[in-house]
Amino acid sequence: MSDPQLPPPGWYDDPYGAPVVRWWDGTTWTEQTAPPPEAGAAAAGRRGPNGLSDIGSWLSDTFRSLAGRIGHVFAILAIIQTSTALVIGLGLWLALRGFRLEVIDVGDTAEISIDGGAAAGVGIAVVVFGALVGFAARGAVSHQIAAAEPEPGLPWSASIAHGLQRLPRLLGVAILTGLGFLVIWAIAVGVGVLVPILFILTIPVALVASVWWWVRSSMFGTAAALAPRGVSSVRTSFGLTKGRFFAIFGRLLLLGLITFAASIATNVVSAPINALAGLDSQFGSAGQNPPWLVEQADGIIIEGGEFVGEAPFALLVGLIVGGILTGLVYAISDSAHVALYRQLEGPVDESIDRAEVIV
Repeated sequence: MSDPQLPPPGWYDDPYGAPVVRWWDGTTWTEQTAPPPEAGAAAAGRRGPNGLSDIGSWLSDTFRSLAGRIGHVFAILAIIQTSTALVIGLGLWLALRGFRLEVIDVGDTAEISIDGGAAAGVGIAVVVFGALVGFAARGAVSHQIAAAEPEPGLPWSASIAHGLQRLPRLLGVAILTGLGFLVIWAIAVGVGVLVPILFILTIPVALVASVWWWVRSSMFGTAAALAPRGVSSVRTSFGLTKGRFFAIFGRLLLLGLITFAASIATNVVSAPINALAGLDSQFGSAGQNPPWLVEQADGIIIEGGEFVGEAPFALLVGLIVGGILTGLVYAISDSAHVALYRQLEGPVDESIDRAEVIV
């Protein structure tokens, strides 16, 4: 357990007298140093006692940084999502082309017949692949946005390489975040089942614990993408959010509303594109089933081959367009987290600040 008297992780004047700032990880001084921040006193004067600027400045930093690198960000998403769509599209075609599910009512029960079920493993594999690529893409976008110089900044190829290099860390903190929520709710449900009278109390306690974990783990992914190697993402996030719970909670809540609105906007944009490609016909219309779903008097039949065989081009277009638009929504979130991470003076790898990434 760390000494509560020790200062939180952060950049401090070098204790050895060098004209730099050195990263303190919460227990010891690291080898990571950086030039003293320019105009540090002026910047500190614009921040509150918790080290954060006002919400307006944070949002301004978020969208200014994203707008300044939108060309690089779009290139990253286009390349990653197009290649991912090709792999996922091929995987879905292999998984669904021979898939057939038949459900027949027999009295009070139903008989289920599945053909091509073994190919479902291919479908699971491509879903996992898509998730992994998604983590790498977010790491690449965070890397691009965090670059110190405005333009041309870091090349998009360097950010993609960085995202792939940091994939194990990004995946690890994502799993840890999910496990945290899972443990909270498993305990709450378990206590409620064992002692039913306490169930009415465990739900609100679990909600509060979930919000606490959400805030304290909010910098996991950003630290995994930006912090120097050897610096713990978990310890960094906990250190940066310590004593700033409600300030960060309010910003995360506002960010959630912004990304929700952006998601609705992307759906509006993608709808006519999917319609032109013919993808909307694959999901039927009001009062009409899609071509791969056949209703019979005694049950239903789902033909996977009908889904991937009728409009493979439409499926590919939908995957690419949907992936890029979703990536842009995530880019807003990533930029906001980077801006917050910068304000909290989280540790950033020298290769990002000095734009010296070697590909």
